[in-house]
Amino acid sequence: MYYGWKIVGVAFITLFVSIGFLFYSYGVFMPILEIEFGSSRLAGSLGLSGMMLTMGLAGPYLGKTVDESSIRNVMITGILLMALGFLLAARANAMWQFQVILASTLGIGAAFSGIIPSQTLVGNWFIRRRGIALGVATMGVSLAGILMPLISTQLIDAIGWRYTFV
Repeated sequence: MYYGWKIVGVAFITLFVSIGFLFYSYGVFMPILEIEFGSSRLAGSLGLSGMMLTMGLAGPYLGKTVDESSIRNVMITGILLMALGFLLAARANAMWQFQVILASTLGIGAAFSGIIPSQTLVGNWFIRRRGIALGVATMGVSLAGILMPLISTQLIDAIGWRYTFV
């Protein structure tokens, strides 16, 4: 089997977690965070908005970084930042702390392990069947939209939102 397909699998999983968990599962966490922190829906939404803004603003820098350095190092940095962000978010004591973690550590981590480096990585491994490879890798985001809210709901019910983040 061509090694590039293993790269597609890595990109699929990375996109499943980095985009799928953060974006698609957030609605499951929102009512719980409102109760936990005594905040409004607006305050909860600001965290996700801040994260998306951070990811967007990171794009030009990230594109340059991916072109000039190792994609592996960029993605590993993103994965480590996401892991740190999830651990910090699980320990947040106030909504503003949660918002800052989403907009900084998790947002940068998701950008550095998300669409730009994953698509560049897959694109570098394929000339023929590049479109199929990119489509399969990107399916990780869509599959996360189906599965992650269900998985998150089950985990929250079983172990609570903080341990779900961990």
